[in-house]
Formats: sequence, C-alpha cells, structure tokens
Amino acid sequence: MAFQRIFSFFLLIACMTFLPMPAQDQLRLLEDKIAWFEADFNPDSLAFYYRKKVAYSRQTDNLADWADAWFNWQYTLDDAHHEALILLDSAVQLAWRLPRNEDEAMALAYVQAARSRHLFELGKILPAVKAGEAALALYESVALYDPDALDYFYLPLIGQYTRLGDNEKARILCKKAIENHAEGPQDAALAGLYNNLGLAYWNDRDFENAIAAFKKGLQCRDISPIKSGLLQQSLAQTYFETGRIDLAETFATTAIAVLTPLKNSGFDQQEVADYLSGAWLVKAKLCMQQGRFAVARKYLQQALEEGTTAHGASNHRDLVKIQVEFGKLYLHTGLPQAAAEAFHAALCSLIPGLPASDVYALPAHGQLYEENTIYEALEGKADALQALHGKSRQLTNLKTALDCHQLAGRVESMLRHALQYESSKISLLSQSRLRIEKAIDIARELWEATGDMRYIYTAWANAEQAKSALLLEAVQRNRFDALIAGDTLLSGARTLRQQIASLERLMLEEPLSPSLSEWTLQRDALIQQLTALEARLQQRYPAHSEFLRQTESISGASIRAFRDTLPNHTLIEYFAGDDYVEVFGQSPNGRVTWKRISNPDSLAAKTQQFLSLLQSRKAMEQANAYRELAYLIYRDGLLPVLESLNLKSGALLLIPDAWLANLPFEALLDEPAPQEPWERAPFLLRRYSVQYAFSLAVLESQRRLPSKAEGNVLQVAPRFSAGQRGLPPLIQSSGEAPVEEICKSKLLIDAQADFKTLRFNAPGFRILHLSTHAGIDTGGLMPRVELFDRSALLPDIYALQLQADLVVLSACQTGLGQFRKGEGVMSLSRAFTYAGAKGLISSLWTINEAATTNLLRRLYQGLTAGEAKAEALRHAKLGYLDDPAIAAFQKSPYYWAGLVYLGDEGAVELRACWNFRLLIWPVLLILAVMGWLKRKTLLGK
Repeated sequence: MAFQRIFSFFLLIACMTFLPMPAQDQLRLLEDKIAWFEADFNPDSLAFYYRKKVAYSRQTDNLADWADAWFNWQYTLDDAHHEALILLDSAVQLAWRLPRNEDEAMALAYVQAARSRHLFELGKILPAVKAGEAALALYESVALYDPDALDYFYLPLIGQYTRLGDNEKARILCKKAIENHAEGPQDAALAGLYNNLGLAYWNDRDFENAIAAFKKGLQCRDISPIKSGLLQQSLAQTYFETGRIDLAETFATTAIAVLTPLKNSGFDQQEVADYLSGAWLVKAKLCMQQGRFAVARKYLQQALEEGTTAHGASNHRDLVKIQVEFGKLYLHTGLPQAAAEAFHAALCSLIPGLPASDVYALPAHGQLYEENTIYEALEGKADALQALHGKSRQLTNLKTALDCHQLAGRVESMLRHALQYESSKISLLSQSRLRIEKAIDIARELWEATGDMRYIYTAWANAEQAKSALLLEAVQRNRFDALIAGDTLLSGARTLRQQIASLERLMLEEPLSPSLSEWTLQRDALIQQLTALEARLQQRYPAHSEFLRQTESISGASIRAFRDTLPNHTLIEYFAGDDYVEVFGQSPNGRVTWKRISNPDSLAAKTQQFLSLLQSRKAMEQANAYRELAYLIYRDGLLPVLESLNLKSGALLLIPDAWLANLPFEALLDEPAPQEPWERAPFLLRRYSVQYAFSLAVLESQRRLPSKAEGNVLQVAPRFSAGQRGLPPLIQSSGEAPVEEICKSKLLIDAQADFKTLRFNAPGFRILHLSTHAGIDTGGLMPRVELFDRSALLPDIYALQLQADLVVLSACQTGLGQFRKGEGVMSLSRAFTYAGAKGLISSLWTINEAATTNLLRRLYQGLTAGEAKAEALRHAKLGYLDDPAIAAFQKSPYYWAGLVYLGDEGAVELRACWNFRLLIWPVLLILAVMGWLKRKTLLGK
C-alpha cells in the first residue's frame, strides 16, 4: 500500500507538471507567485516569474498582459534606472504587433511613459522626449479617460520640453491638457500643470505670463500644501528675475514656511525635498545679489542637502545646477580658482570619464549631449578661467576658456536641432549671444597677447555663429531638397509646410479669434507630422543631417577658404555687442584686420538719426545734417577697416549686424562735402560696388543653390487700379520689368496677381519681380507683401518653393523687420531667402515710384547684358545720378539709396530661346531666292 501511495503522489506531480493547466489557473498561479516574492522582495525569483508571465502572455497573444508584465517588472526595480531601462527597451523591441484595442494601447503607453522617466533620470533628454511623445500618442489614440494621465503622460513630457528649451511646445501641451481636463480648469490636479506652464513662459523670459500662470495654479480648488509651496517657490524665482526683490523674498520665505512642516509627513518626501531645494536656491540668489555672500553660501548648502535627499545621485541635473550656483558665488567673491573647480565638478557630474582632478580637462565633442546644464557649466568655467587669467596672467587659462566657449556653442547647436518650434530656437539663439560676445572678448585678448592671427578667425567664426543660424538651415534644406526632387517624402514635407503656413497666417491675422486654440493644436499636430517625416528623410538620406548641421562647422579655416572663392571682393563683417562693435575684414590680397569700435551707443544713435533723415524727402531738401552724419558714420564705422586693409576702391561684401542692418553704406560720404551737388557728392557708391549678405555661411549656401527653372522673368503687379482693398494705385508698376523683351517671361497683372497664382508660378522662373505695396506693423511682427486678393505674410513666403537667381522686391520697407538677437532682422528679404532665392533686391524705406521704375529699367539692361546682380544695381544707380535729364533734387539718396542687394555675387542665368521674329526675314529671303531660281529654271526650259 505504501508503494501505491508513493506512486500515486509522483503520478499526480507528473500530471501537474506535464499536463496543461487551464489558462486562467496558470495566469493566477504566476500572479500569486509574483505577489509572494514582491512582498518578500526576492529579486531573482521575481525576475524568474515575470519572465514566465511575459512568455505566457506572448504565447496566448495577450499584448495588454504582456506589456503590463514588463511595466510592473521595471516598477520593482525602483530607482535602478539603467536596469529598468534595459527591461523596457526589451519590451519595445520585442512587441510582436501593434495594439488592437484600448487596453493594449494603454498598456504600451505606460511602458513608453516609464521608459521616458528612466531616460530622463539618466540625463538622456532627447530620447526621453521621444518616448514621452510615443506614450502620449498611444494614450490619445484611445477614447478612455485615465485620471492618472496628467501625472504619467502630460506633466513629465511638458517638463522635458521645458528642460530642453522647446517652450512653445510645452505651452501648447499644457493648455491642451488644461482644456481637456474633465474636472475643469480650477481642479487641484492642475496645479502642477500651471507651474509647468509658468516655467515655459519663464524660460522665454515672458515673466508676466509666467506670473499669471503661477497665480492661476494657486487659485486651484483645494490645492495641496505641497503644490502651493511649489508655486510660491516659482513665483519667488520669477520676481527675482524681474528685479522685484521684496516680492521674491516674501514668496521664497512663504514657500519654505509651507514646505518645511511637510517633512516627515504623509506627503512624498522626495517631492517635498525637491521643492524646498528650489526655495533655498532662490534665497541664496537673493543674498548673492545683496552682497550677503556668507549667508548665500549657507542657503546653497541647504539647497544641496535637500536636493540630495530628493534625488540621491550626484549627477542629477538639479543638483548640478546648485553646483553651478556655487561657482557663480565664488566668482562674485573673487575666488576664481574655487569657481573653476565648482564648474568643473558640475561638468564631471554630467559627463562620465572627465578627470575630476584636472580643472583644465574638457570633454570631447562625442561626449556632449543635449543638456542646458552642460552649456551653463561650460560658460561658467570659461568665466572663471578668464577671471583666473586676470590674477595669474597665464595664457593657458584664456586658451582653455576659449575652448569652453567653443564646446558650449556645440551644445547650443545640438539643443537647437532638438527643438521643434522656431520660436524656441530663436529664444535659445538670443540667450547665446551674450556668451558669444564673451568668447570674442577672450579671443581679442589672446590675439593682442600673442599676435596669432588664428584668434582673429576664431573671433570671426563666433560672430558668424551669432547670425542667421535658422536661415542657414532653411537654405541648406533647399539645397538638399533640390538634389532629391521627386521623392514622395519630400513632396509630403512641402505640403505640410504649406498647411502649417496657412494656420500661422491665420494666427497672426486673428490673434483674438475664438478659434485660436483650435488652430494652435492643428498646427502642433502638423509640426509633429513634419518632424516625423523629416526624421524618415534623414534615415533615407543620411547626408540630409550633414546639410542641416553646417552651422556647427563654421570655423576660421572655413572663413579663410570662403575668401579664396571671392578673389575680387573685400569681406567686412560686423558684430554689435553691448560694449563694442567688432569689425572683421579681409582684402583680396589676403590681408586680414580686426577693428574694435568703442562706444557703440554713439554710433547707433548717429545711424538712427541718419536713417531718419534719409527716409524723409523734405529733410533731404536741407541736407547739411545728413551730409555731416554720412561722413561721420563712414569715418567711425568703416574707414578704420578700409585704411587697415589699404583699400581705396573695389567690391565690398558687407555683413552688417543689429541696427547696422538697415544702413545703406553706399549712401555714406567718404569725405566731407557740405556744399557739393548730389551728382558730384563723394558717395561710397562712386568708389565701391557694395553688396550685402545675412552671413558668410548663408551666402556660401546661396551660391550653391541649383536652379531648374525654365522661365526667365515672372512679374507680379496687382496695380490696385481701382483702389482694391483700400490700397493706393500703382499705375507705372507693370512697366518696371521688361517682360515683353525677355523670352520665357510672364506678367501677372491685376486680378491675376493673387497669392494662389503666385505660389503656383513662382518656382518656374529665374527672376521673380514683385511690383506692389509692402509694409510692416509698428512692432515689426507682421511684414507683408500685398497681392490682389490678400496680404502674403512671412509664413506664406517661407513656404514658397523658389528656384530664383534673383527676387526683386519693388515695394516699400521689404528689408525691415523685427531684430531678433542671434538670428537677425525678420524681414521680407529674409523670408524670400528662406524660400530659396539666391539673391534679392529689397527696399529700406518707402520708395518713390517713378525713381524706382527708372532704376529698375536700368537694372534690367545690366542683367540682360550678363552683369553680376550687385554690379548691375550699382551701374543703375550711377546711371541715374549721372543722367542730366533727371532733376538735381531727385538725385538725393532718398530716391536711389533705398534699393540694396543681398545675396550671391553671380549673374542671372537667363534661359536662352529662339526669337522667331528675327527668323522671318532670313526665311523670306530664302523663299524668295528659291522662287527666283525656280522661275529661272522654268524660263530656261
């Protein structure tokens, strides 16, 4: 009997082992085992049974349970971010199909959200954003409402956008989450969201909107004390930035008073410590500003202790930011060595493998990544080493400081390429301009100390990086698109850009429309699609990324190489800083110079007064003040460079900056001439051919733009003969371009000159000539070209697909716009360059119609004769000045100096064609001869 019992027992065990259990029983058994080992926290056994559950879910094709298993498994690893990320990456890679229902989509959404969190904690911001976007897309693809969606899908992604600097994207997502929240906009759950919205405004230095967002958060119903403390701390930081010190002190103190009692309570202690750390950091900054450095150091130490409690790892970004503040404190107190060590320690925390004991050690390019704090630490380290040089006079400090700035510039470029919205990119560029000015100052000091000309080119390259980076990307994209014309992805990208442009025009024209929120979300969705499509383009064509990243390769060597391609031009580039105007020059014989203009405010004031006079026909009738300023600006702003280069005449390529961008240099006087009549005045135009460029890098890319346009001239002349849309008639405008005299040309006149027809026809012509009205609002935000049916705004023009060698903007103020630090003047000229123009002629003020028509007819005589575009415009102006048929008063610069040329130095390559009218007489002659011969033959017979 005993043998039979033992046999039966083993038979039962064998059956349980080898015979399949019902599905629900197997799943329940696995879940019971997992629950048992979670309670006992046995990692090895947990991993064993999670693998079993994953395998079972895969076998039964249960994608929801399978994804939940991966999510719950990583959850047991707590803050072991690297190990958890390995698990979640496996889940993403091993998913065998797409979700088929809501449960599966939500389960995969949580997997991606968890991936995003671990990537963020590991400092991998851009991959974290991509995972967060994937999670949100999965969540929004289902109709389920999840009360945890704010915490899992919206708040983390918004925080990542803000950290990356994509602030407009963060704001759009914040507003979307608030509008869609089921409990209304005052629900306590939204308090953290209002804080993130305020930070997105704060990052763009829009402090009033930031304050409004923080206050809305404080007004939420039943707001928890922990969120109240967070918002109080954010308000304190914002008031500090705006100089309202008393309010900053009040809110920082209140935040600490609210948050401190929450320690050792039921609230999340890491969260409490995190917010307290931020409040102590604001208190430290306030003390630094007040000169209370000992107290500031105490508060910084308090912030560091709370931050360590919150985050643990020393390489967390918030802790590194506190290290950066320690460095700034040491700089304020005259301790540059300690400051350099603090900034270096911050870098070591963010970049593994950097030698901690060597303050002069710097990361390699390959170690850099998209992180604002790396940028701040590199800039701070440069400041500290420059200050250290002031004490030690060791050039090693300056050289390393300059290298820090070069690396910071590379990080800035990486950050910019990671952003989706142009507004966020321009904000980043604007913030980097002050750093660039400091880098130029260091290069100047090294050049003066060593005489090494390489530092001139290094400074020049930095000045280049402060100009038109986004315009350069657009021109580079146009170059690359021309190489892959016909690709369906490219066609899709162009369609999306046009759709985005249409929405942006509506948003500009109707900023108070009730549909604005809807338009914003539609535009965001289109931008998301465009970003994804461009990523596919880059995968298909790896060279696409190389084109777009050309700004990272601007160097002294590339500037020297560029000069070799323009052997007959003198290059002169300006950089207008707060303390100096830097002027770089290089002549055709290779001589290079760097002049520094002190007191830039004085030169700026003279320039503004000069432009004010120049744009007034009445003021130019009594022109003594103009003549004096025209010479003084030449003497102070240009002559030092020309003398240094030993230049008396020739071709000038000028790259102006800031307030110099609107100055027509050719209207300056190169010697005092108080009484000379206009036709004999010593204008710079007499000695020099002048052309302009947005930057050397943009110009180099414009020169390489290919054109496959088969047409020659497209003139667009709405005329507005009956005052359509309230615009004054332009009766003579249709005669500006000799369309009838140039084959393969076309005139769009009156109702034909609408936007749709322009957009359809413009890509097919070598010259696009717009004879119309243009204008700009008082804030410089809405430059526009008037067409017969409507205005074309900047977004409309950006989306055109030009292949034009030349765009002629015969309209008022097409060269004017809002100056944006780091990018330049946001003008119509820039917009047409963005759309693909190799060169363009634009106007700087309201131009006289009759004089303009005269000048442009002369211009086309030169162009059709094969003259270079800049030279053709110069000859047109000289011909105008020397024409005895033109009244003397009409030769003042008011009439002719407003038209300027920007772009490449080449001629327009007009398409050749047969003029069949010229063949008529030879054909008739041949027919006559043949007839005569035939008649003679017949008579002979």
